[in-house]
Amino acid sequence: MKKILELIECSRKKFIIFHIYCLFWGILYIIAALIFPDSISKIIDQVIIRKRYDLTKTYIISISFSGFCMIIFSYIQYGLYFKFGQKARIIIKQRLLEKLMNVNGNFKKNYPPGDMLRIIEQDTEQIQNLIGEGIGLLVINGINLIGVMILLLYKNFLIGVVMIIISVIFVVLQIYLSNSLKKDSVFLRKLLGNVSSYTNEIISRSETIATSSYAKQYTKNFFDKNAEIKEREILQMKKLLVGRNIGIAYNVLANVITLGLGVMMVDKRDMTVGTLLAISMYVQRLYSPLLAISNSYFNIKKAIPFVTKIVKCLENKNLMINGSKCLQTPLEGNIYFDSVFFKYNEDMILENFFLRIKEGKFTGIIGENGSGKSTIIKLLLKIYQCKRGNIYVDNININEYDNEYYYKNISVMWQNNFLMSGTLYDVINPGGKDLKKEEIYKLFNEMNLDIEKFEDGLNTYIYENNFNVSGGELQKINIIRIIIEDRPIIILDEPTSALDNESEEEICKLLKTLLKGKTVIIVTHREKILGICDEIIEIKRTK
Repeated sequence: MKKILELIECSRKKFIIFHIYCLFWGILYIIAALIFPDSISKIIDQVIIRKRYDLTKTYIISISFSGFCMIIFSYIQYGLYFKFGQKARIIIKQRLLEKLMNVNGNFKKNYPPGDMLRIIEQDTEQIQNLIGEGIGLLVINGINLIGVMILLLYKNFLIGVVMIIISVIFVVLQIYLSNSLKKDSVFLRKLLGNVSSYTNEIISRSETIATSSYAKQYTKNFFDKNAEIKEREILQMKKLLVGRNIGIAYNVLANVITLGLGVMMVDKRDMTVGTLLAISMYVQRLYSPLLAISNSYFNIKKAIPFVTKIVKCLENKNLMINGSKCLQTPLEGNIYFDSVFFKYNEDMILENFFLRIKEGKFTGIIGENGSGKSTIIKLLLKIYQCKRGNIYVDNININEYDNEYYYKNISVMWQNNFLMSGTLYDVINPGGKDLKKEEIYKLFNEMNLDIEKFEDGLNTYIYENNFNVSGGELQKINIIRIIIEDRPIIILDEPTSALDNESEEEICKLLKTLLKGKTVIIVTHREKILGICDEIIEIKRTK
């Protein structure tokens, strides 16, 4: 429980007060629910059998009022639980997203994108159900169960004792089943995470897979993985059905015993017909909270692996180092790698590596695949940490900088040209600067990018994975974004790879003019854009 309260950032006191408030409405519901059968029994005994028709109105009002109260109190109670659970889920999702914004490159080894998507969207739903209804309804139904048992013992001691014995047997069987379900849930959650990651890969790279000649193999792997999940889910469902059938058997047996004993007592005049009907209804009332308690216990057990997964995710220590230094002025961009060592898995990528990038200059980075060009960028952005050595920007170790300040001084254009979905205006201006349309249109013209091609102009929606713009358009839009951001350090990873020769030449001239005075790092193999660089540095593979 302590871990759950920490997850939703709720104090124990606040949690208890909330549940006491919900319990108040729950108890009112229980009282109304217990009055209802007693009023019906009096109609039979007093009105029908004894022909006291003058009492009809009184008992009808009693039945109607108790039924109305049951509806109102139940609505309030469930509404409160749902709101609380929903609020808790939003808090957890927000914490998970904030976590993702601060993790380093090693985090994805344990939590690939597909698994993280399942954690954020589906695992949090399990927590919502657990925190919202699961725990609260377990308590309320427990009180309801005790109340019904006391009334049964009061109405008829023998039937009450027999029902308690049957109920204990029922609970023991359900606990045994729920423990078995917990083990299944842990293994199933792991399988679901793996399949989510695999599915995410297929969706993100569908065109690549379709044209690789391995589409059938990947599809077969997908079906095989889902087949294993299907078998596990069927096994889990069978156990759930066993639990449900045990509940049905309990209900049938309880009614048979109640009616059997009750009829004999009515025959001996030890019980009235109305009392037998009331006891019968109380037995039904006994089954409902028992079943609810059983389901709540099942759900709590089932939710434990999801809670554990989320807690481990939030406690993962693979974070970007965040300092506290915030300068009053922007960075200048004097970058120095001092005897840097970096190993990825078992491969040494950089060994005793030195690099100096001068402020206000265009620096080209070239080298063979695997030589460490992308690694340099990720180290500079704190995505990875040096094993040894230091990286300085303006003579200050980058780990000393506050990350929010640091990243506000750097614009990055990745090789995959990623842009968040949104309107074209939001995409090129994610910081929400106050821009005049004339300024934006001028940039589009300079980039030789016709705004008229976009159906709704700046309001055109750029979809997820940017599928409704071409590779060349995407690169130009990204460059416009970087120009609008106007930051002192610019990192461009293959910024012209999707452009034709003529467009590339124009863009290169434009970059040289618009980014003058900024520290620009260009990772590329293309000669034209290397032509605008003041210095070209070749990164050689570590032997």
